[in-house]
Amino acid sequence: MKIVSLVSTPLHLYMASNLACDSDQEEHHLVFIDQINIEQNIYKDAVEHWRSSPFKTISIFPGRIKGLIKKYRSRRDIFKSLKCLIESIKPDEIRVGNDRRIEFQYSMYIASQVNPNVIGGYLDEGTYTYIGREASSSFGDNYLDNIVKKMSYGWWWDNPATIGGSKWISNAYVAFPDLVHEKLTSKNLVKVNAKSFRSNALNELSTILCDSAGLDSQSLVNLDVLISLPFESIYLKSAGYKSCILDLAKSLYDAGLVVGIKYHPRDSQKDGLGLIESGYVKEVASKVNFESLITKLTNCVLVGDVSSVLLISRWLRPDLPVCALNDDSNNSGVSQFNRLYDNLNIPIVRAEVATSEIIKLARYSE
Repeated sequence: MKIVSLVSTPLHLYMASNLACDSDQEEHHLVFIDQINIEQNIYKDAVEHWRSSPFKTISIFPGRIKGLIKKYRSRRDIFKSLKCLIESIKPDEIRVGNDRRIEFQYSMYIASQVNPNVIGGYLDEGTYTYIGREASSSFGDNYLDNIVKKMSYGWWWDNPATIGGSKWISNAYVAFPDLVHEKLTSKNLVKVNAKSFRSNALNELSTILCDSAGLDSQSLVNLDVLISLPFESIYLKSAGYKSCILDLAKSLYDAGLVVGIKYHPRDSQKDGLGLIESGYVKEVASKVNFESLITKLTNCVLVGDVSSVLLISRWLRPDLPVCALNDDSNNSGVSQFNRLYDNLNIPIVRAEVATSEIIKLARYSE
């Protein structure tokens, strides 16, 4: 079988790599899509320097182009290149983390013309896999956006009921098959083996990415707690978020715990909450992707907001205790996660009263 994986995020790079390493009898091709930087892309560079890489070829395409004319020209060029690539490889399966991506649906359209039996595979996206994407069923997405894209690109465009739910998807490679959203249950659900993420091959990729992000793995050895922060646009909306996190950091510090803090890699400020400046925490390189970082941790409590970060943590490192913070600024969003987090044994606690829960988890993990 010939398999093409279209990836746009570190998680999907790891998903595609994991599946490829587990099936070395197949021919795998990797395509980075929707990339801001294509000349010095750390993920493409990492795979190119990855001695155990399972990929026969690596391609990369730009994304997030500003301006209608520039965007149109860029997409036209991408379609032209994708057509040549797909017609050359003649894949049996095309995998992607978001089947709303136009590059994926166009690739499936072209592939179906050269191989009528080609199938589409969905790589677990995280949040949307389990709670769904409500916007996909909205009037704007389901009708207006759907019609505009069909008229602009072709009738091959299909608006999925949720991420992973389009007509192009047959297989869904997921972490927790029993917990997927109801709109994905009709797909062929394939459980991804998380143990492979800690194989020698994937560990080599993680080391390359950690090194390129400036992470000293030794700095993680003595951490009792690692707090992974969301993108700054989320916490800047909440007036009380900074004080809650600072109070939490101080309380954990006073309790004798070594706390690491990881800001989001796309933050515009280096220390937006003043946590590093406070002296209560140790800085963990923000540029390192979470999937690489988590493989280097030992006995450590993982703390994050209610998002995909803790889903990834529970999946890839079920041996590590986790705790989700809720600062009461997004109660409607948190409620969607209650059932999922209950099933995965991830406690959701308010930030101002989280200290005792985290200390208990830290003592238990020793």
